[in-house]
Amino acid sequence: MDMDIERLLKSHGKSVTPERKAIFEGMSGLRLFRVKDLLAMFPNTGRASVFRTVQLFAEMGLLRKLSFGDRWEYYEIATDSHHEHFECGKCHAIFRFDAGFICNSLGYLARKQWFFLQSHQILLSGTCSVCYQNHA
Repeated sequence: MDMDIERLLKSHGKSVTPERKAIFEGMSGLRLFRVKDLLAMFPNTGRASVFRTVQLFAEMGLLRKLSFGDRWEYYEIATDSHHEHFECGKCHAIFRFDAGFICNSLGYLARKQWFFLQSHQILLSGTCSVCYQNHA
């Protein structure tokens, strides 16, 4: 991960703590995660500290919060890459796909209607290749 968490925390006027650094490092190795995944990674860190750290990183714009239907909220490290997600309706695996063209088109359509788009989330549902092959 290319982000300097100490510099980012300081630039937001936040304290640099060993827990925040460790949690960020743990997040950086994950593609998508839930808070409960972090709780399992850091069993010696209090639940409240983990939840507050995730909330802080989301407020700072370091995390992108994702909701996939009625299931848990997921997070991912925020990047400049324009991507969205597929979800397999059978095994519930989540896959990323490049969505630069789609994201640019959404921005264009919004501006054309004098709508100022702040965020969006696209989730396409279907069947992954593994589940499709096992079903055939």
